[in-house]
Amino acid sequence: EIASKSDADGVTIDGDVITVTKAGSYRLTGSLSNGQIIVECDENDKVQLVLDGVDITCENSAVIYVKSADKVFITTTDSENNLTVSGEFAEDEDGADAVIFAKDDITLNGAGTLNISCENSHGIVGKDDVKITSGTYNIEAAKKGIDANDSVRVADGIINITSGTDGI
Repeated sequence: EIASKSDADGVTIDGDVITVTKAGSYRLTGSLSNGQIIVECDENDKVQLVLDGVDITCENSAVIYVKSADKVFITTTDSENNLTVSGEFAEDEDGADAVIFAKDDITLNGAGTLNISCENSHGIVGKDDVKITSGTYNIEAAKKGIDANDSVRVADGIINITSGTDGI
């Protein structure tokens, strides 16, 4: 098994939990069988996570967990990307309950495909705004496909949702 690695200044790694701590653009590739990407930056920081053929599963929390930042952009390259939560969510202080869980604004864009699967809860949850400006999204969720406290804005893209409750 190959361990997670990065030589970026704004990244810390603890096993297969990768934490982004500084503004910037970060390209993610490869697979994690029980991993997580956490964004925990200054409230004025803008972060771009570029998904380039990733296949990440997390057993009990969000695969992409935005704890703090100004804005986070999740961008797909012209590739297939898979994010999956395979089990029950563990309790945490923020109530993370989605494959992509963001306490701040998130924008999804890019030229590729993002497949999101959640057996027990939601696909994408944003506590602020969720924006989709391009890309293809296939979301399978036991509960809501996309949920936001402030707004869900779609400018372009292809979105396919199979959900147990609300699509958007």
